[in-house]
Amino acid sequence: MATAELVRKSPFELEGETDPLIKGDLVKKLITIAILGFFAYYVRLLSPANADLGYFVLGSIFFLLVLKDDIYGLVGIVFAIGMSPDSVGMNNVRFEDYLMPPIMLVWLLKKKAKGDVFSKSEVFTNVRIYMGIALFATIKGYLVGSIWTVSLAVAFYFKYLEYFLMMYLVFDIVRKKEDFLIVLLSALFTCSIVAFISYEGRSRVLEETQKSYVRASGPEGETPNVLGGYYLSHIMMAFALMFAVKNYIYRILIFGFLMAVIVPLLYTYSRTTFASMIVGLLITSLFIDMRFIGVLLILLFFQQILIPSIDNISHVDEHFVDRYSSIFNVFGSDGNTPSSWKARVVGWMVFYTKTWTYDPFFGMGVGSVGLGIDSSYVKKFAESGMIGFIAFMMLLIRLARMGMEVAKSNFDPFLKFIAIGYLGVLSSLSVHALGVCSFSTIRSAEPFWIFTGLMISVHYMMQKKEELMKEEAEDRENLRFSKWSTA
Repeated sequence: MATAELVRKSPFELEGETDPLIKGDLVKKLITIAILGFFAYYVRLLSPANADLGYFVLGSIFFLLVLKDDIYGLVGIVFAIGMSPDSVGMNNVRFEDYLMPPIMLVWLLKKKAKGDVFSKSEVFTNVRIYMGIALFATIKGYLVGSIWTVSLAVAFYFKYLEYFLMMYLVFDIVRKKEDFLIVLLSALFTCSIVAFISYEGRSRVLEETQKSYVRASGPEGETPNVLGGYYLSHIMMAFALMFAVKNYIYRILIFGFLMAVIVPLLYTYSRTTFASMIVGLLITSLFIDMRFIGVLLILLFFQQILIPSIDNISHVDEHFVDRYSSIFNVFGSDGNTPSSWKARVVGWMVFYTKTWTYDPFFGMGVGSVGLGIDSSYVKKFAESGMIGFIAFMMLLIRLARMGMEVAKSNFDPFLKFIAIGYLGVLSSLSVHALGVCSFSTIRSAEPFWIFTGLMISVHYMMQKKEELMKEEAEDRENLRFSKWSTA
């Protein structure tokens, strides 16, 4: 008896070196994406009248590229998320809102033509539960009169739906290391352009107004706190990705991104963002190297020694120290507590009391409150009550467990680091959501769900690989050959 060696071919490109190889097809895609990115930035600089034609040409190019490869559709969405103003053409309609329908149509037609099945993940059970509760709460709110404007309720609900559709598109399309790299580098490239726009805009305001304190804001209609959340997600992914790759070209690109974004982030003067970034770096360091935690703690402990006197160090912006050093005052006496934090707490209590009095179980419905709550958690409670809030938290917990499962596994090192970076994104944005509607506001929420789709894809691929290995082991155990008798 001899055991047959049965080898199954994996449908996923998981074998080989840690880094995705820099080969012809990947280089061509990256060059194409870079050209389109610079063209998109050039169009952003044009006057509105001329920009319309540029946007049409850019959208048409992306549509033609999507016919060839779905990954270009994801790149187009990533570009649109970063560079779009709050309104393009119609009120509160952005570039990605125009791109999503044709990209999804092409994706669906391709799947039907190939006979592909829709990928499944347990996380979408949590999504359906949350969206179902939110829909029930919204219909109830409309019938009893807690929702004043139907159009606002529809806009908010369908925006939430769009977030999850983006997540599913990424999850279903991305299946190769090269695709992961393309989406991530496109996101970092776009974030660099947004940082440049923000930095230049702040410099222009400083020059025109002669003020010494000006907060950096993003593309038209964006607030500094929300922009900080956008930077935050990309920095966490870049920090982990820099350890994932060994190729010096990749590392130079990622390091250049970090240098390009860190200054505009600091100039948002967003204490919520800064505190969230520290938490994200701590969580990421737990999975990468514990020594990074020691370095961060030393810097925090010796901050007064490193920056002893603003008067003696002219190159340090005193607004940095004055503002960011007040973060810990939220735990101090009322006299030292930042006024913005006290205003947030008062606002939370108003919405909490109103919702609890109205309907603590299902809330007042999506669209009953805007983005002025300054907390994603209070907003979720106001919109869908305790039941909807718990459903949303269970979704986040599911995502955290999936990320940790990949991060602790013996899976492909490059893809493991994507999950580690995602844990940094999830933890930092969860803290950020205490003071900002991070999971509802477009500029911070959409990148989060894009990166969530990448993490779910990694988890799915890990599961498939484990199933494949289990099947191979069972087949080797059960498959036996016997010699034929020649007598």
